[in-house]
Amino acid sequence: HTSNFSFLLRTHDNCINISTTMLATNDYNDYHFRQQVESALSKIETILDTTRNPRYAEEKDHTYNDKFGLAEFLTNTAMAAQANALERLGLDNEIFKKMQSLSAKDKRSVTLRFISEESCDFVKEQTVDVESKHEFIKETEEVKT
Repeated sequence: HTSNFSFLLRTHDNCINISTTMLATNDYNDYHFRQQVESALSKIETILDTTRNPRYAEEKDHTYNDKFGLAEFLTNTAMAAQANALERLGLDNEIFKKMQSLSAKDKRSVTLRFISEESCDFVKEQTVDVESKHEFIKETEEVKT
């Protein structure tokens, strides 16, 4: 399964078209993500001294200043995630620099528009015999007329 993406970088009077192809990946899995966080928290607990006890922010009382630090940390994390997602779609440092220079030159925002086209090709058909306690045999009778 492949996807073709086109990116249009637009400013007031400039337009750049960039195309790339990538293989499709699995969708986001909240349960899997939470399991990874739980595993990481478990490992962190063994590393940190006994006075620390990492938890999800929603489960822990915290001070007002902690909220600003947490908001800043999460904003930076979200920005890094967005940059990684765009990089995964095919935008590299050269394109990011071009976007930045267009924005600085025109003193306007740069619009990034995604256009995608998906295709799916049949690769092969494979029959596999799997060992089991039960065997099912399908019989068909041919009637000649």
